[in-house]
Amino acid sequence: MADDDKKRLEAAAKAISSILKSKFSGSRLSFYTKLTLFEGNFGGWGISITKPIDHIPEFQIYLDHLPGGQDRTFWYGFHSQEPDAIKKIITLSGLQISRRKISESDLRKTKNKLSLMKPLSKADMKLPIQESYETEPDYFIGSYIPLSSKDSDIPLREAIRFFSDLVATDSEIKINSEVKSELEGFRGLATKQVIQRATKLVNQFLLEKDGNLRCDLCSFDPEKRIVGTNVKARSLLDVHHTTPLSEGERYTKIDSLQLLCPTCHRFEHAKMRTDATQ
Repeated sequence: MADDDKKRLEAAAKAISSILKSKFSGSRLSFYTKLTLFEGNFGGWGISITKPIDHIPEFQIYLDHLPGGQDRTFWYGFHSQEPDAIKKIITLSGLQISRRKISESDLRKTKNKLSLMKPLSKADMKLPIQESYETEPDYFIGSYIPLSSKDSDIPLREAIRFFSDLVATDSEIKINSEVKSELEGFRGLATKQVIQRATKLVNQFLLEKDGNLRCDLCSFDPEKRIVGTNVKARSLLDVHHTTPLSEGERYTKIDSLQLLCPTCHRFEHAKMRTDATQ
């Protein structure tokens, strides 16, 4: 890959890192202060933007070649050496993935380069693809965008939206301090009040939905709405606390959580405000 492509990838990583830092200031995401290029498996280069923390995989981007073909490709997604971390990201975010998966058995090695025995099609790349390479070990979930020779710009909006949607729906990423108990609404050592969500309960609540993501009040089904788009079903629903966090210290139970569409969520909070003034 030419030096100018390396510079383009570095510039793209800096832009994504800067925007995510600004949007999610104070989150548990840990960004690399120095972005370092490394060689990818398909004749190109990659960069890690964030460090792995707990179950949160690294945010990575690549500029290399389409597996099994000569076209250059921009890839963005998550990498972990723990398969459960990738599975948890998919479950908690409601991320739709392609039916096509890539594993070591799908690859062949020629002249120290890897290629797919069955190349990816345009249909394969409409949704993020899950990949696993167990001898490394490396596990990925992410999207490929082919770049023609005329493409001078890396499509950053797609990558930023992809990462942002995950951050916005994963409460474990958003909080700024460790969840030490299920007690919420406590005051921290700082003078200002620190509101902390019971992350484990929220995650358990979502897992118990077992993929049945619908509004608990109006039965809005985001799966029907997102057909033909790359919008994620989970991003169209909110976890609602029937006992407001603003009421102070209390213990949250799963039966005090609801999964709501934005309209029902706003309505429930409007009712709470109205009831509080009566």
